[in-house]
Amino acid sequence: MTLATLLVFVPVRVWDRGGPLSVARHAPITPRVGRMRSTSGGGRDVTVDERERRLRSFESNGGRDLGWYVERDGRTWAMLTDCTFADMFWDTYAVQPLVQEPALRERLFSKDFWHLGPLPTFRNRVTDETLEALPGGLLPTEADPRLMVRDLYSKLTPSPYEHLLLLLRLVRRPRMT
Repeated sequence: MTLATLLVFVPVRVWDRGGPLSVARHAPITPRVGRMRSTSGGGRDVTVDERERRLRSFESNGGRDLGWYVERDGRTWAMLTDCTFADMFWDTYAVQPLVQEPALRERLFSKDFWHLGPLPTFRNRVTDETLEALPGGLLPTEADPRLMVRDLYSKLTPSPYEHLLLLLRLVRRPRMT
């Protein structure tokens, strides 16, 4: 019997006059399409697409490996890629400007952009999760376009069901030879 066959059937207790019998039956589970109940997120319904985005976020080191967009004033200014660990809670990213105007590029690489006014918002490139994080000591310049950011990772917590799905994905992943 394969693991997939075991996961299709779950034990169902048979109740007799208020107490469980010692005999357990197995009832097949029909696969769900569309919306699923989730134990995470306060018991709200989670779509299959949302579940996939959540799993990709967990598999990608809290979204760090997928990259982020920098948004401010209703505009996408830059893309953060190539995450490297800097210190506890701090990561550095390569900043790739998405604005073409020279004045806007100059503003992007200024200290005022990162520290004055509202903080920029960071949107994950794949999962669309939006976060606010604190840009730190290393600010990007034209010569060295790396940004140090504190706490820029997904704060989602996997449900027990998602832990199981992540384990199955890990087992099914093709091995490098």
